[in-house]
Formats: sequence, structure tokens, C-alpha cells
Amino acid sequence: MKILFSPSEAKYIGGNSQKITQKNYIFPNLFDKRLELITLYNQYIQNASQDELIKIFGSKKENTIEYYSNDIFIRDTMKVIERYDGVAYKYLDYATLKNNEKNYLDKNVIIFSNLFGPLLAGDKGLPDYS
Repeated sequence: MKILFSPSEAKYIGGNSQKITQKNYIFPNLFDKRLELITLYNQYIQNASQDELIKIFGSKKENTIEYYSNDIFIRDTMKVIERYDGVAYKYLDYATLKNNEKNYLDKNVIIFSNLFGPLLAGDKGLPDYS
């Protein structure tokens, strides 16, 4: 059984230096398309005007704009289920689950990221994005 989960606007920052690679995501045969879309997004945020960045990020805070307009490919990454910080994720409380429960969720929860598309909870290499 697969469990469908929505993403959360709120995300944890930080992570590790694992990069965005084909082996880190579900549907590796579609990685080229995923990479193409992420690259287009990355180019847009790096070249957008201040007003465009305010609109896309929903914030006028200079530090927020600076952080999210940096190259997405060099940001720290996390396991998908550990990146999101919304209400449903708080109730799930993944960190407190037993290993066998985490393993089940890692393989059976599909999260529909607005930028990365469908991801398994256990996929690795998800950067913080807005």
C-alpha cells in the first residue's frame, strides 16, 4: 500500500552535503526531466529581479531572499521525510518512530513536492527550497 502525502511550505534548514543525483530519487528513469525543471527554477531564481523574488518566495526579508536565491545545487540536503516541517509532519513525529516503522514509511509514503515532483519519504538529497 502506498500512502500519499502533501509537502509542507515549512521546511527544516540544514542537512548534509549529499547532492542531487539520479540514484537518490524514486523514478530514476525520469531524472533527466526532474533535473531539467530544477535547473530552470535555479536559473530563474538566480536571475530574477528583487520584486520577482519577493513574489516567488512570499517574503521581503533580505536574508530569506538571499538564502533562497542561492544555487539550489549547492545547498545542504536531507532525507525527504525529514525536510518538511508542517502540521502533518509534526503529528507523524518521524524521529520518534521505531526503525521498522521508519523503514515502512521510507518505502511507502509518496510526497508530492511542488518542485521535485513525487518523492519517496526515504529519498535522499532534498535541498531546502521555497
